[in-house]
Amino acid sequence: SFQLSSPTPTQMANGFTFTIQNDAPTALGGDSAGLGYQGIPKSVAIKFNFYNYENEGSDSTGIYTDGEAPVTPTVDISSSGVILNSGDNINAQITYDGTTLTLTLADPLLNKTFTYSWPINIPGVVGGNTAYVGFTGGAGGLSASQKLLSWTYVTQALPPVFSVPAGTYTTVQNVTLTSATADAAI
Repeated sequence: SFQLSSPTPTQMANGFTFTIQNDAPTALGGDSAGLGYQGIPKSVAIKFNFYNYENEGSDSTGIYTDGEAPVTPTVDISSSGVILNSGDNINAQITYDGTTLTLTLADPLLNKTFTYSWPINIPGVVGGNTAYVGFTGGAGGLSASQKLLSWTYVTQALPPVFSVPAGTYTTVQNVTLTSATADAAI
């Protein structure tokens, strides 16, 4: 959940990102339209943008990789009724199923939602199955106060692998279950 403090759309800039990166725990990207993300290698970011820089829209999102400028291409969310700079609490849920990253935004005060999905191989982009996650933000000549009200990060274990293929057997079989998730409990 996040909220912009004292929103005045013509007086604030620029936005923030949720970033997954495999560079360093102290990685820091560019300011202004870079949203604190631009320049971070081995990374994936979803932007939450509320300043219209180079016609990207003042209420937009997008997915960016390898530290590319989080400007365009962009997805305009304004037609959904979810307005990032409204001052309302906005709930964001990001899910990843191994091939698709899905963002769902909700404004519970107005009962409006927005959902968008991107195909992506996150481990391929960040270079492995582990990475740092967090938020980046940036402002240029104008400023804004983005408050992260709460956030939770949850992982799910990969499905177990059976040592014996599924089927019908006429003799006793020893079956072993393993998981590629290091700390999975079976």
